Amino acid sequence: MSATPTVPPIPPPALPTRTIIHEPLRGPLWSDAASALAALWHIHSARRGHGLRPYLDLPSPTAVQADVSRTIVAGGRFWSLLPYLPVEGECLVRSALLMRFLHGLGLKADWVFGVRLNPFTAHCWVQVDGVCLNDDVERLVAYTPIMVR
Repeated sequence: MSATPTVPPIPPPALPTRTIIHEPLRGPLWSDAASALAALWHIHSARRGHGLRPYLDLPSPTAVQADVSRTIVAGGRFWSLLPYLPVEGECLVRSALLMRFLHGLGLKADWVFGVRLNPFTAHCWVQVDGVCLNDDVERLVAYTPIMVR
C-alpha cells in the first residue's frame, strides 16, 4: 500500500503590526460596486450552509496578484463601502466578504483564523503582510493564529 502524499498546511503568518481601519477613508471606485455585489452574492450563498465549511469552500480565482500596496488601498475602499452593504455578521462574515471583494479585484490577502484559550473564543481577520485590513491590532494580540486561507 502506497502512502498518499499530503500537502502540508500553510503556516499562519505573524500577527499584524498595523491596521488600516483608523486611517482616513478612501472613497470606493465605481468599479468596486461589481466586486462588492458579487461578493455579497457569494456570502449570501454561503450563509445558507452550516458552519465554517461553506465559507471556506467559496470559489476563489486562480489568477490573483500579491500586490501589497494595491491590496491595502482596496481594503481601505472596502472599509468605506462596508456601511452601505446590506450584511449582518461578525468577523467570519465580514472577513469572507472582504476576501471575496479582493478576489473580485484580482488581489490576494491572507484570511487568518485564531483562537484564545481562556476563555475559549475564536476570531478571524484579513491581513496582507503585517497590515490588518478589517480589525484592530490591539484586539488581535489576544489570539494565536492557527490557520490561514
